Amino acid sequence: APTKEVHLVDSLNQVAYTYRYKNLDSSYHAASKAYQEIGLYSQGKAEACNNLGFCAFMRMDFEEAEKYYQTVYNLTKNELELLVADIGLMKIYQRTALNKEFYDYRNSALRRMKRIAEDNNLFADRHERMRLAYARSEFYIVSAIYYYYYLQQRPEALASINEVTENEELVKDTNQLLYYHYIKGSASLCDGETLDERRLKEFDELYTTWRLASQRGYLYFEGNGVQGLANLMASSDNYEFFQGRRSHALKQFGEPVDSLLPMRLGQLALEKFRQYNDIYQIAGAYVSIGRYLNAHGKYKQALDTLVCALECVNDHHRHFYDCHDSLDWLRAYDRRDTIYVEKAWLQQKLKTVPEWISRIREQLSVTYAGLGM
Repeated sequence: APTKEVHLVDSLNQVAYTYRYKNLDSSYHAASKAYQEIGLYSQGKAEACNNLGFCAFMRMDFEEAEKYYQTVYNLTKNELELLVADIGLMKIYQRTALNKEFYDYRNSALRRMKRIAEDNNLFADRHERMRLAYARSEFYIVSAIYYYYYLQQRPEALASINEVTENEELVKDTNQLLYYHYIKGSASLCDGETLDERRLKEFDELYTTWRLASQRGYLYFEGNGVQGLANLMASSDNYEFFQGRRSHALKQFGEPVDSLLPMRLGQLALEKFRQYNDIYQIAGAYVSIGRYLNAHGKYKQALDTLVCALECVNDHHRHFYDCHDSLDWLRAYDRRDTIYVEKAWLQQKLKTVPEWISRIREQLSVTYAGLGM
């Protein structure tokens, strides 16, 4: 490929990568431009496909994301870009609860990493070294998420996250550094001799995520940092514990430090996710606010909030699966239901997100119990 084409495509791909957690539209625009500019540079086209797959995944357009990642296998023999595609597909199948497919691509990624490790000197230039560090950290973070959230296997999750060491390459890659700190805090993957020590380390990881993200304009992790903190402090006892031990940090948010602070942090997360336009995280922010309201006995307000979260799921299905018949929409409760709508979705093999729905249903159960229903 001509040097001019290589430089242009590499720079556009780098822009797409840099903006992925700041502004999804900018990331998508740069990746699309890279894809269109390519004549002979097939490795650059494969990287552009991986970037486009990431953007589609974040928009929860799973079919489109799958298509981009699968295209990579036809474009290149480069093990590094094929490894990134494997990990992208792992994320899709993890989220949509297709466990066999998740393990198929995880095993493929492990084999590729082993082959790459046998001859690390192949990836000599700086761009490829950074790309390899990204792929490795992404693999272990995705594995840690799967072990912790999907299998409830904390020791395996800890072993995975501990493979992501804060080396020189990670510190240079703010995307992955933020992801690492966020998962350590939100998934309780912190060591500590006592439970209190562990809880304080979780707080510190999430606070670090928020502070670094807000300084550098990473909207996605700004929202995730404060949402994680809102979840940690949802109950009055937990809030009092952190208020006693981390009062200086709580003052940094520019909000009154009182018992309503966790709810305000949930609302701040909602605002950031709306700016970033991530429907999955918007629903998650509503669940965090609902959790706070449930913990404080405000069940009617919690019900309204959690209905908003269910509407996010309905919006996703209306947009991607042409679900315009109101009988196919989720409701908080409908006494006429014989088969729950989400069960019908699963039977139709739609790529829905079962854990997304069950997190909302879990808090709705608490709400209805509180209402005596």
